[in-house]
Amino acid sequence: MQLSFAYQVTKWDPATRTVNPDGSVDWAERPDADGSIEAAYLDAISTFARELGVERLTLRDIELRHDDSDLDPGSVLARLFGPRLEGCYDGATVDVDGARLLVREALRAESFDPPAPEEPTLWCRFEAEGRMFVHTGYDLYLYIGASESCLPAVEAVAASGLFPVLVEQSPYDPTSAGAMGEMADVPPVDEVFWAAVDALVDERGGALLQEHAGWDRWHRVVAGGPRPVFRPRAVVEVWPDVSADVAAVLRGILDEDDDPQRDLVYLTADGAVRSVRIDEDSLPRIERHLAGAVGGFAVPGTVDEALPMLLHRAACADADGVVRVRVDRF
Repeated sequence: MQLSFAYQVTKWDPATRTVNPDGSVDWAERPDADGSIEAAYLDAISTFARELGVERLTLRDIELRHDDSDLDPGSVLARLFGPRLEGCYDGATVDVDGARLLVREALRAESFDPPAPEEPTLWCRFEAEGRMFVHTGYDLYLYIGASESCLPAVEAVAASGLFPVLVEQSPYDPTSAGAMGEMADVPPVDEVFWAAVDALVDERGGALLQEHAGWDRWHRVVAGGPRPVFRPRAVVEVWPDVSADVAAVLRGILDEDDDPQRDLVYLTADGAVRSVRIDEDSLPRIERHLAGAVGGFAVPGTVDEALPMLLHRAACADADGVVRVRVDRF
């Protein structure tokens, strides 16, 4: 969503920067012992929203590091979206206070050195259609888009000790090549899609469906079984069914010439579909993930290796039948 004005808001003072011969930039560090810098970032969001008359922001293009387990009820994500993130999907809305909390978590995740312990972390674009956007970036950069110049808000942000700079475009604008790559239209998850899936299941006995919606979930479809229920605006890909020879699947991954970087999907004895990332560090622990597994599938590492049974992705349309999800082209 492009708007007439885009501001880069940072704690970095342009007057103190050093440009190195290789073009990289070093900044004088500004410690935030009392939390005033963090508060200024969050207040910048409220200040622009107030001037633009924005009360709620829509979450778009969600990226979430999460293993699909229940969250700590006291966590920010659980309080806003539920312990299983029932309310976290592309197109969900939060009020300005909720957006502040999510941006705070994103900024804190960027500020840890060494990195923070593994825990659910959300990144998304916040949008108020035609009026405002908020993007968080690397190195504590915040980008705020506005339909108007909002000079009082700019002055207030500068007075808080931050440095708002008018830029041509946020680098995280979904229409820019650097943010999302080439945009692609995708067909809907409709009866045509399900008819194709049913035909494949009848032919092969089963299929795996990978649901992308911030974080991935896997589903197995078998003849006569129920259809999975996807989250709003999910993108769905169809893969071959699991193999009963789990040991052979694992051997195939381990026998690769390069270090394995693959997702292993496995079927538990009770019919649940799980996945685990296989890399050099996780290899010693793989056996415990496969204890009792009755089926397995190694997700191809590249698109060229894929075994497409459907030659396209499909996406869940909104209630009006329009597909509004934004995805990269294969």
